[in-house]
Amino acid sequence: MKRYILLILSFVFFEHLAHGQAKTGSDGLNELIALNMKYPANARQAGLEGTVLLSVKIDETGLLDTITILETPSESLTEEVSQVMRLVKENWNPEWLEDKSPDSKYLMSFQFLVTNQDPATA
Repeated sequence: MKRYILLILSFVFFEHLAHGQAKTGSDGLNELIALNMKYPANARQAGLEGTVLLSVKIDETGLLDTITILETPSESLTEEVSQVMRLVKENWNPEWLEDKSPDSKYLMSFQFLVTNQDPATA
């Protein structure tokens, strides 16, 4: 049976870390992350799964200010998310906030899953 890797990127923004879910952001942000996020080979081969949860702080001008890792299952997954988030910070576009407020904190989560199920039969 073929082994497929499933990398779920979920960008859940919570205004001021509240419990109400807002929109996921613009296609530009999603595309930048999707094109650059890779499942680390060592983690994939070891069957390592889990969610990396981080907090991002947007400053009063709408620019990405700080990124803080809140939870992580492993250092290799943290490194991958951190590398991509550095790229996001370098290429940040305040328009990606859409209708979300600047000068706020938001949560982002990246879920890494290894699956043995063939997507054609799922």
